[in-house]
Amino acid sequence: MDKYIKDIFKNKKMNKTKLLAFGFVFCDGKYVYSTKILSNAFQLTVFIDGDDVSTKLIDVETGELYTQHTNEDFCGSYVGDVRKQYCQVLTQIASSCFDVCVFKSNYAQKIIDYIFNHYSDNLEFLWPKFSNNAIVRRSDNKKWYVLMVNIELNKLSTIFKNNDKKVDVLVLRSSHVKQLIDKKTYFEAYHMNKNNWVSVLLDKSLNLDDVFKLIDESFDLAKR
Repeated sequence: MDKYIKDIFKNKKMNKTKLLAFGFVFCDGKYVYSTKILSNAFQLTVFIDGDDVSTKLIDVETGELYTQHTNEDFCGSYVGDVRKQYCQVLTQIASSCFDVCVFKSNYAQKIIDYIFNHYSDNLEFLWPKFSNNAIVRRSDNKKWYVLMVNIELNKLSTIFKNNDKKVDVLVLRSSHVKQLIDKKTYFEAYHMNKNNWVSVLLDKSLNLDDVFKLIDESFDLAKR
């Protein structure tokens, strides 16, 4: 995978319905889309197999495969124009045909669904430089009641020193923080007030009903 594909499709999950609406066709187990770029000088074909994205760029005049656009050592004006239009097409596909998918654990997805089904609220990604951080806020007063992050375990607690495994973490408002913290599932709040917020590690066996109750409480506390 070239670096441009890796960067553009980071934390993205393809949406089959959106792919077909955009113009992709399903062929030989992959979704395929072709278009011309640089005044029809190149034929760009994009292949999507699951969440894997690959491309083929053909020089229309010679019929040969063109690869210089993916090599940063080539920096002339012509290859720069090819690269720019190549990335523009991929960016359009990423925004039109893919959904944001930073949080991949089953727990995270169930929690996201619960919040939407009960409160009609969605995750908001407010910080481009911190694309693994999202918040949920009440629609009436815009106060946060959920922070969800994907971080290394060692950032959650000092007990995970040197453990850089990435995990999904839910951070919630709570009126009984001290009683919740057990250093197994519940931890001091990550990047929030430690007296009023608590972190929930989502990579272990959870009682989701308990977590849903905490979300409800956090929602109510954010009303104040």
